[in-house]
Amino acid sequence: HRTFVDLAKCCFIRPGSNKQDNPDTPAHCFDIVTVEREWTLCAENADNEQQWLKLLTKAVDEDVAILPDEELVFKVKPKVDPLGILPSNDYSTSLKVSAHGISVTTPVMGKEGQELEHYFWVYTDFYKWTLLSQAGKLALLVNVFADATFNRRIEYIFRNKDALRLATAIEFFIEKFMCWMHIRLELMDSTLIAAAVSTGGATGGRLHTLNAEDVAQESQAQYAQQELNLLDFDMDDLNVEDTAAAPAAAKPAFDPFGDAFLAPPVAPVAVPAAAVASSPVAEDAFAPSVPAPAVPAPPVEHSDPFAELLAPAAVTPELPPAPVAPVREVKDAAPLTAAQTTQHRLWLIGALSANGGPLYDDGTLQVASKIETRGSQCRFSFMHINHSSEPITEFKVTVTDPAGLMRFELGELPTSELEGGARLTQIMMAECQHAVAEAPQVTFTYVDATAHRRTATIDLPLIVTSFNEPQALSTEDFSARWQQLVGAGQEAQEVLKPSYPVVPTQVYGVLTSMLKFARVEGLPDATEFVVYGAATLRTGVLGEDGEKVGIDCLVKIEMNVQANAMRVTLRSVQPAAAQAILKTVKSLLL
Repeated sequence: HRTFVDLAKCCFIRPGSNKQDNPDTPAHCFDIVTVEREWTLCAENADNEQQWLKLLTKAVDEDVAILPDEELVFKVKPKVDPLGILPSNDYSTSLKVSAHGISVTTPVMGKEGQELEHYFWVYTDFYKWTLLSQAGKLALLVNVFADATFNRRIEYIFRNKDALRLATAIEFFIEKFMCWMHIRLELMDSTLIAAAVSTGGATGGRLHTLNAEDVAQESQAQYAQQELNLLDFDMDDLNVEDTAAAPAAAKPAFDPFGDAFLAPPVAPVAVPAAAVASSPVAEDAFAPSVPAPAVPAPPVEHSDPFAELLAPAAVTPELPPAPVAPVREVKDAAPLTAAQTTQHRLWLIGALSANGGPLYDDGTLQVASKIETRGSQCRFSFMHINHSSEPITEFKVTVTDPAGLMRFELGELPTSELEGGARLTQIMMAECQHAVAEAPQVTFTYVDATAHRRTATIDLPLIVTSFNEPQALSTEDFSARWQQLVGAGQEAQEVLKPSYPVVPTQVYGVLTSMLKFARVEGLPDATEFVVYGAATLRTGVLGEDGEKVGIDCLVKIEMNVQANAMRVTLRSVQPAAAQAILKTVKSLLL
């Protein structure tokens, strides 16, 4: 609406326009900034401007709290989706932002105009959100609570050129949501509020299963439990723009070639003859080398017969010793916190799903990754970032693979010192060699500006299924191969009972994006709760024919939602592959 200002969408009013420096802008102007656009209005005089500002601010407060708003829809590309449900290669995913919450939907295949809702987040689900810049492209990082206990969090990254406007819309609607909640509390009976507080939050867990209709039925205890800092922007995420490490206190610089070193000797001070004669320290062995004028000594009663022998010889003054720089004592830094370790685990899952993303962050050093896999080979890129304002020294990166999953070559770092705010790229080339469940690890070591040595080891987002190649098999081919793999050790099976609710769509995501199995349709017992998949594990080991060995692997996952359990069955021609992939599935689903 070009001639209509919707005050219910107003973010703030700016007294004195930011366009007032423009010669064409009249005096007494002010800005109204909404989630959709910015308006600049001009009053007749200063008093009129103040009246407008008072009326508008009052109207905005009332409208924001009472009037309904239109739903804002943003088309995004999910760059990090830990559950692997959303398509990561296009902008078909929609974030629908309203005063009730945010709905994440994708189009239904073959049904034009219909959307499938995967997540719905009420604003009490939000832990934080912030803007990222990835290769010059804006993205929004969203960190949400994964269940009603507020103990588990999941992080998503959505790319959109209007990410700034998206973040502003979220902030606006959160304020409106909180206004609604305060109004509801004011209208509620005090006994109901006391009961809600005494009963506490809902027990158990849900993983983004709440829909828009459930918002009105959500227990009021969730809002009365504790006040969440929804606008918290502390540094928990990789490559954010809204935080910066506090600079270390400046150290006094020591100049070994300053005035105190190699300075010329101080010229001797002329002393009157009478004063020299009467001074008890006139015979100074460290006197300057320039002799004082000869002065006849006054007569004394008792002469010293050894005076000539003990007379001081003329000496050259010695220079002061060169100062020695103090040796800096390096101490071990405190270990990573439990929250940091948990965050690294979530980033690991996200990197496995999205082939890269945030990997490590200790407040000073941040590391991101990019994974490019072709058959049995992988190009793994590290991006090291010194997020502090001070340099870090003795920087070293070490990759270990005791289980022998791959052979690899890690590129050398061009320098062991990383200046404040600097970035450094490091490449590792790898090739799968053996089917093992244990992932390789990477260790980061450096000394920060406070003389603390940090050494941290985390798992690399490279697992045995990273080298899987999905195989699209027909129903007949799959059934024939499944029946053939009945030899000793060719089948591995286990029943898994995760701590979170079993959701079929999430299991599909893990199967396809992290385990890299192609889903096989059309089998007799295949349903929403029984899924099949096929893949070939590509290795760099040469067979008798001189070709690289590929290991066929088949999987069947049976879900019992009522019992919250899954039975996973792996079959492979090599028993080691079946066991390794089963352990990998277990580590990802539990």
